[in-house]
Amino acid sequence: MNLKGVFWPSAVFGAAVLTLALRSQEQPALLADGNHVGFVYNDQDDDGIPDDQEVVMGTNPLAADSDHDSFDDLEEFARQSDPNDSSSIPVSQRVGVGLASREEGGVFFLSSAFYLEDSKLDGSIIQLGMMIDGVLADLPSSAIFSNATISVHEGSNPQDSLIYLQSPLPSVAIHNLGFVSLWSTVTPPGELFPVSSDALNVVSDPGGKVILEFEVVEGSPPGGVYQPITVPADIPVSWRTGEICMQASVNVGNIGPVVQHLIEAASCASADAYCSPTCANLAGGSIQVVDPIALLGG
Repeated sequence: MNLKGVFWPSAVFGAAVLTLALRSQEQPALLADGNHVGFVYNDQDDDGIPDDQEVVMGTNPLAADSDHDSFDDLEEFARQSDPNDSSSIPVSQRVGVGLASREEGGVFFLSSAFYLEDSKLDGSIIQLGMMIDGVLADLPSSAIFSNATISVHEGSNPQDSLIYLQSPLPSVAIHNLGFVSLWSTVTPPGELFPVSSDALNVVSDPGGKVILEFEVVEGSPPGGVYQPITVPADIPVSWRTGEICMQASVNVGNIGPVVQHLIEAASCASADAYCSPTCANLAGGSIQVVDPIALLGG
Protein backbone atom coordinates (compact mmCIF):
# COMPACT_ATOMS: atom_id res chain seq x y z
CA MET A 1 0.00 0.00 0.00
CA ASN A 2 1.44 3.34 -1.06
CA LEU A 3 0.98 6.52 0.95
CA LYS A 4 1.03 10.00 -0.56
CA GLY A 5 1.72 13.18 1.40
CA VAL A 6 3.71 15.61 -0.73
CA PHE A 7 2.76 19.26 -0.55
CA TRP A 8 3.90 22.86 -0.92
CA PRO A 9 3.06 25.76 1.42
CA SER A 10 0.88 28.60 0.18
CA ALA A 11 3.76 31.02 0.63
CA VAL A 12 5.40 29.53 -2.46
CA PHE A 13 2.54 30.83 -4.63
CA GLY A 14 1.33 33.92 -2.77
CA ALA A 15 -1.95 34.41 -4.67
CA ALA A 16 -5.01 32.56 -5.89
CA VAL A 17 -3.72 32.80 -9.43
CA LEU A 18 -0.49 30.81 -9.42
CA THR A 19 2.26 30.25 -11.91
CA LEU A 20 3.61 26.73 -12.23
CA ALA A 21 7.40 26.77 -12.49
CA LEU A 22 7.96 23.03 -12.53
CA ARG A 23 10.84 21.11 -13.99
CA SER A 24 9.50 17.85 -15.36
CA GLN A 25 9.76 14.79 -13.12
CA GLU A 26 11.03 16.74 -10.12
CA GLN A 27 9.18 16.03 -6.89
CA PRO A 28 8.63 18.98 -4.53
CA ALA A 29 10.24 18.72 -1.11
CA LEU A 30 8.14 17.48 1.78
CA LEU A 31 7.55 20.43 4.08
CA ALA A 32 6.31 18.90 7.31
CA ASP A 33 6.38 21.83 9.70
CA GLY A 34 3.72 22.93 12.14
CA ASN A 35 2.14 25.40 9.71
CA HIS A 36 1.70 23.04 6.77
CA VAL A 37 0.42 19.63 7.83
CA GLY A 38 -0.73 17.64 4.82
CA PHE A 39 -3.25 14.83 4.67
CA VAL A 40 -1.63 11.45 3.98
CA TYR A 41 -3.76 9.21 1.79
CA ASN A 42 -3.72 5.67 0.44
CA ASP A 43 -2.90 5.15 -3.24
CA GLN A 44 -2.56 1.41 -3.78
CA ASP A 45 -2.05 1.55 -7.56
CA ASP A 46 0.35 4.52 -7.33
CA ASP A 47 -1.43 6.45 -10.10
CA GLY A 48 -1.52 9.67 -8.07
CA ILE A 49 -5.25 9.57 -7.26
CA PRO A 50 -6.26 8.66 -3.67
CA ASP A 51 -8.08 5.35 -3.30
CA ASP A 52 -11.14 7.05 -1.78
CA GLN A 53 -11.34 9.50 -4.68
CA GLU A 54 -11.14 6.63 -7.15
CA VAL A 55 -14.11 4.97 -5.44
CA VAL A 56 -16.15 8.15 -5.97
CA MET A 57 -14.94 8.46 -9.59
CA GLY A 58 -15.72 4.80 -10.26
CA THR A 59 -12.16 3.92 -11.28
CA ASN A 60 -10.26 0.90 -9.98
CA PRO A 61 -8.03 1.83 -6.99
CA LEU A 62 -5.99 -1.33 -7.65
CA ALA A 63 -5.18 -0.56 -11.31
CA ALA A 64 -3.39 2.58 -12.48
CA ASP A 65 -5.04 2.23 -15.90
CA SER A 66 -8.61 1.15 -15.13
CA ASP A 67 -9.71 0.70 -18.74
CA HIS A 68 -6.37 -0.63 -20.09
CA ASP A 69 -6.04 1.95 -22.88
CA SER A 70 -2.38 2.87 -22.13
CA PHE A 71 -3.34 6.11 -20.35
CA ASP A 72 -3.28 6.05 -16.54
CA ASP A 73 -6.37 7.25 -14.71
CA LEU A 74 -4.69 10.47 -13.57
CA GLU A 75 -3.80 11.46 -17.14
CA GLU A 76 -7.33 10.77 -18.37
CA PHE A 77 -8.70 12.73 -15.40
CA ALA A 78 -6.48 15.72 -16.21
CA ARG A 79 -7.18 15.53 -19.96
CA GLN A 80 -10.94 14.92 -19.51
CA SER A 81 -11.27 11.56 -21.24
CA ASP A 82 -13.16 8.73 -19.53
CA PRO A 83 -10.81 6.51 -17.49
CA ASN A 84 -13.50 3.80 -17.41
CA ASP A 85 -13.97 3.59 -21.20
CA SER A 86 -11.17 2.20 -23.38
CA SER A 87 -12.70 3.87 -26.46
CA SER A 88 -12.32 7.27 -24.80
CA ILE A 89 -8.73 8.49 -24.98
CA PRO A 90 -7.21 11.97 -24.56
CA VAL A 91 -7.25 14.26 -27.57
CA SER A 92 -4.11 16.12 -28.59
CA GLN A 93 -3.74 19.21 -26.42
CA ARG A 94 -1.06 21.38 -24.85
CA VAL A 95 -2.55 21.60 -21.37
CA GLY A 96 -5.51 20.14 -19.51
CA VAL A 97 -7.38 20.36 -16.21
CA GLY A 98 -9.90 18.12 -14.47
CA LEU A 99 -11.82 18.63 -11.22
CA ALA A 100 -13.33 16.05 -8.86
CA SER A 101 -14.33 15.93 -5.20
CA ARG A 102 -15.37 13.75 -2.30
CA GLU A 103 -16.51 14.17 1.31
CA GLU A 104 -15.49 12.07 4.28
CA GLY A 105 -15.17 12.60 7.99
CA GLY A 106 -16.42 16.17 7.86
CA VAL A 107 -13.85 17.16 5.21
CA PHE A 108 -14.59 18.17 1.62
CA PHE A 109 -11.68 17.32 -0.67
CA LEU A 110 -11.33 19.27 -3.92
CA SER A 111 -9.09 17.37 -6.34
CA SER A 112 -7.50 19.19 -9.27
CA ALA A 113 -5.45 17.38 -11.93
CA PHE A 114 -3.32 19.32 -14.42
CA TYR A 115 -1.63 18.16 -17.63
CA LEU A 116 1.36 19.92 -19.23
CA GLU A 117 2.37 18.59 -22.65
CA ASP A 118 6.13 19.05 -22.15
CA SER A 119 8.66 21.02 -20.16
CA LYS A 120 8.23 23.98 -22.52
CA LEU A 121 4.86 24.58 -20.89
CA ASP A 122 6.27 24.97 -17.38
CA GLY A 123 5.08 28.38 -16.26
CA SER A 124 1.47 27.82 -17.36
CA ILE A 125 -0.96 29.96 -15.38
CA ILE A 126 -3.56 28.03 -13.42
CA GLN A 127 -6.60 29.72 -11.95
CA LEU A 128 -8.96 28.16 -9.38
CA GLY A 129 -12.19 29.86 -8.41
CA MET A 130 -15.76 29.52 -7.21
CA MET A 131 -19.18 30.83 -8.17
CA ILE A 132 -21.81 31.70 -5.55
CA ASP A 133 -25.12 33.37 -6.42
CA GLY A 134 -23.96 34.06 -9.95
CA VAL A 135 -20.73 35.80 -8.95
CA LEU A 136 -17.33 34.36 -9.96
CA ALA A 137 -14.33 34.92 -7.72
CA ASP A 138 -10.85 33.48 -7.24
CA LEU A 139 -10.41 30.99 -4.44
CA PRO A 140 -8.02 32.43 -1.86
CA SER A 141 -4.63 30.75 -1.80
CA SER A 142 -5.19 29.85 1.87
CA ALA A 143 -8.17 27.72 0.83
CA ILE A 144 -6.29 26.05 -2.02
CA PHE A 145 -2.98 25.31 -0.32
CA SER A 146 -3.55 25.16 3.44
CA ASN A 147 -2.98 21.48 4.32
CA ALA A 148 -2.98 20.62 0.61
CA THR A 149 -1.15 17.69 -0.92
CA ILE A 150 0.58 18.01 -4.28
CA SER A 151 2.31 15.29 -6.28
CA VAL A 152 3.98 15.34 -9.70
CA HIS A 153 3.91 12.41 -12.15
CA GLU A 154 4.97 11.48 -15.67
CA GLY A 155 2.41 11.20 -18.44
CA SER A 156 2.20 8.47 -21.08
CA ASN A 157 4.92 10.50 -22.76
CA PRO A 158 7.71 10.80 -20.15
CA GLN A 159 8.27 14.42 -21.22
CA ASP A 160 4.75 15.31 -20.14
CA SER A 161 3.91 16.34 -16.58
CA LEU A 162 0.85 15.57 -14.47
CA ILE A 163 0.18 17.47 -11.24
CA TYR A 164 -2.35 16.29 -8.65
CA LEU A 165 -3.54 18.85 -6.10
CA GLN A 166 -5.84 17.85 -3.25
CA SER A 167 -7.27 20.73 -1.19
CA PRO A 168 -9.16 19.88 2.02
CA LEU A 169 -11.98 22.23 3.05
CA PRO A 170 -14.46 21.93 5.96
CA SER A 171 -17.66 20.25 4.80
CA VAL A 172 -19.66 22.67 6.92
CA ALA A 173 -18.66 25.45 4.52
CA ILE A 174 -20.42 23.65 1.66
CA HIS A 175 -23.46 22.93 3.80
CA ASN A 176 -23.68 26.59 4.91
CA LEU A 177 -23.46 27.85 1.33
CA GLY A 178 -25.93 25.28 0.00
CA PHE A 179 -24.62 25.27 -3.58
CA VAL A 180 -21.20 26.10 -5.00
CA SER A 181 -19.69 25.89 -8.48
CA LEU A 182 -15.92 25.42 -8.49
CA TRP A 183 -13.95 26.06 -11.68
CA SER A 184 -10.42 26.06 -13.01
CA THR A 185 -8.62 27.29 -16.12
CA VAL A 186 -5.12 26.81 -17.57
CA THR A 187 -3.32 29.35 -19.77
CA PRO A 188 -0.08 28.22 -21.47
CA PRO A 189 2.94 30.55 -21.60
CA GLY A 190 2.58 33.19 -24.29
CA GLU A 191 -1.21 32.88 -24.47
CA LEU A 192 -3.53 35.69 -23.37
CA PHE A 193 -6.53 33.51 -22.55
CA PRO A 194 -7.18 30.04 -21.06
CA VAL A 195 -7.20 27.07 -23.44
CA SER A 196 -8.44 24.40 -20.99
CA SER A 197 -11.11 24.58 -18.28
CA ASP A 198 -13.34 22.49 -16.06
CA ALA A 199 -16.16 23.12 -13.58
CA LEU A 200 -17.59 21.17 -10.67
CA ASN A 201 -20.95 21.81 -8.98
CA VAL A 202 -21.55 20.67 -5.40
CA VAL A 203 -24.74 20.96 -3.38
CA SER A 204 -25.73 20.22 0.21
CA ASP A 205 -28.81 18.09 0.75
CA PRO A 206 -31.59 19.74 2.80
CA GLY A 207 -30.70 17.60 5.83
CA GLY A 208 -27.17 18.98 5.87
CA LYS A 209 -25.57 15.54 6.06
CA VAL A 210 -24.73 14.67 2.47
CA ILE A 211 -22.82 16.56 -0.24
CA LEU A 212 -23.77 15.81 -3.82
CA GLU A 213 -22.13 16.61 -7.12
CA PHE A 214 -24.55 18.05 -9.67
CA GLU A 215 -23.77 17.26 -13.30
CA VAL A 216 -25.61 18.76 -16.23
CA VAL A 217 -26.93 16.13 -18.64
CA GLU A 218 -27.27 17.11 -22.30
CA GLY A 219 -30.55 16.34 -23.95
CA SER A 220 -33.88 17.78 -24.92
CA PRO A 221 -34.94 19.09 -22.52
CA PRO A 222 -31.66 19.41 -20.61
CA GLY A 223 -31.44 18.08 -17.09
CA GLY A 224 -29.05 16.91 -14.46
CA VAL A 225 -28.19 14.27 -11.87
CA TYR A 226 -27.22 14.56 -8.21
CA GLN A 227 -24.50 12.03 -7.33
CA PRO A 228 -23.62 11.73 -3.62
CA ILE A 229 -19.89 12.17 -3.02
CA THR A 230 -20.22 11.48 0.71
CA VAL A 231 -18.85 8.05 1.67
CA PRO A 232 -21.60 5.40 1.77
CA ALA A 233 -21.20 4.84 5.51
CA ASP A 234 -22.41 8.42 6.09
CA ILE A 235 -25.48 8.23 3.83
CA PRO A 236 -28.69 8.39 5.95
CA VAL A 237 -30.70 5.17 6.08
CA SER A 238 -33.73 7.05 4.77
CA TRP A 239 -32.07 7.49 1.36
CA ARG A 240 -33.03 5.06 -1.40
CA THR A 241 -30.28 2.73 -2.53
CA GLY A 242 -29.89 1.77 -6.18
CA GLU A 243 -31.35 5.10 -7.32
CA ILE A 244 -30.18 8.62 -8.13
CA CYS A 245 -31.94 12.00 -8.15
CA MET A 246 -32.53 13.28 -11.70
CA GLN A 247 -34.05 16.55 -12.82
CA ALA A 248 -35.54 17.91 -16.03
CA SER A 249 -34.77 21.58 -16.51
CA VAL A 250 -34.73 24.38 -19.04
CA ASN A 251 -32.07 27.01 -19.64
CA VAL A 252 -33.64 30.37 -18.77
CA GLY A 253 -30.61 32.60 -19.25
CA ASN A 254 -26.85 33.04 -19.50
CA ILE A 255 -24.73 35.83 -18.07
CA GLY A 256 -21.22 35.18 -19.32
CA PRO A 257 -20.18 31.72 -18.08
CA VAL A 258 -23.07 31.53 -15.56
CA VAL A 259 -26.05 29.46 -16.76
CA GLN A 260 -29.37 29.37 -14.93
CA HIS A 261 -31.69 26.38 -15.19
CA LEU A 262 -35.33 26.29 -14.09
CA ILE A 263 -36.12 22.85 -12.65
CA GLU A 264 -39.37 21.59 -14.17
CA ALA A 265 -39.40 18.11 -12.55
CA ALA A 266 -37.27 15.88 -10.35
CA SER A 267 -37.50 12.24 -9.31
CA CYS A 268 -35.44 9.21 -8.30
CA ALA A 269 -34.29 6.93 -11.13
CA SER A 270 -32.48 3.59 -11.18
CA ALA A 271 -28.68 3.90 -10.85
CA ASP A 272 -25.81 2.61 -8.77
CA ALA A 273 -26.10 5.45 -6.26
CA TYR A 274 -28.34 6.92 -3.57
CA CYS A 275 -31.39 9.19 -3.86
CA SER A 276 -32.72 11.58 -1.23
CA PRO A 277 -36.41 11.20 -0.28
CA THR A 278 -36.68 14.98 -0.82
CA CYS A 279 -35.55 14.74 -4.48
CA ALA A 280 -39.00 15.62 -5.88
CA ASN A 281 -39.03 18.85 -3.84
CA LEU A 282 -36.47 20.33 -6.25
CA ALA A 283 -39.20 20.89 -8.88
CA GLY A 284 -40.08 24.55 -9.28
CA GLY A 285 -36.69 25.77 -8.12
CA SER A 286 -33.68 26.91 -10.10
CA ILE A 287 -29.98 26.23 -10.20
CA GLN A 288 -26.98 28.21 -11.49
CA VAL A 289 -23.89 26.48 -12.87
CA VAL A 290 -20.66 27.52 -14.54
CA ASP A 291 -20.22 26.67 -18.21
CA PRO A 292 -16.49 25.82 -18.46
CA ILE A 293 -16.43 26.37 -22.23
CA ALA A 294 -17.46 29.99 -21.69
CA LEU A 295 -14.32 30.50 -19.55
CA LEU A 296 -12.09 29.95 -22.58
CA GLY A 297 -10.80 32.43 -25.11
CA GLY A 298 -11.28 35.53 -22.95
